[in-house]
Amino acid sequence: MDPEILANTPALAPPPGVVPNFVNPQSRADQTRIVICVTLPIMVILLALRIYTRLRKTRAFGADDCMLLNLTSSMSVISFCGVVLSILGNPLGPHQWDIPVIDITEKFVKVRTSLVVICLYAICATLVKCTLLVLYLRIFRPSRRAQIMIWAGIVVIIVFYVCCIIVNTALCVPHSGDGGWLSAKSQSRCSQPELNLSVTQGVFSAVSDFYVLCIPLQLVLGLRLPKMRKIGVSSIFLTGL
Repeated sequence: MDPEILANTPALAPPPGVVPNFVNPQSRADQTRIVICVTLPIMVILLALRIYTRLRKTRAFGADDCMLLNLTSSMSVISFCGVVLSILGNPLGPHQWDIPVIDITEKFVKVRTSLVVICLYAICATLVKCTLLVLYLRIFRPSRRAQIMIWAGIVVIIVFYVCCIIVNTALCVPHSGDGGWLSAKSQSRCSQPELNLSVTQGVFSAVSDFYVLCIPLQLVLGLRLPKMRKIGVSSIFLTGL
């Protein structure tokens, strides 16, 4: 297709009454950069403190440490943030109808990078949630009910996100005869299903976060402790999410 046409065609049809703005579109890229730049260093500092405490103070490692879940989940989060930062502003940040098609199709940014981002997100979510759940196994080992809830959560989370990776890869990787990553057939098969999958992952992520949070809270609330001490212990678990 003519590059001039690609440069003047929005990547997504705008809503009724909205005129695409390719010159100075409104963007959420800066807000995203700020969130990542503030929270990521905090995560790294807390991870370093935990490793230091395990190595120099307690000199003991639990199951979550021995399985390297803390380290691998942290590395996956850093990788995810790195990929997101690399594409913020161009083409992510503005509304898709404020971005010309040529900005997305050049260097296969749209299809390949979006596939990487979704798969990395699924890996991050799996590792982070499972790290917390495995930690709970150590803390609430005497509780039969807690162990059932924890293992059920681990199985469901792993199965869901593995299925997401498989489905998204099957949809977005070009099939034989498609004509490559930028072929109309490949992009049409990937675009809307990929969006639907992202929404589904977002809903599941919120629900599973709430589930992971409820496991320690419902056990703490059942303990015979003063009210303020229950609030304090519950607050500690709230920092995990």
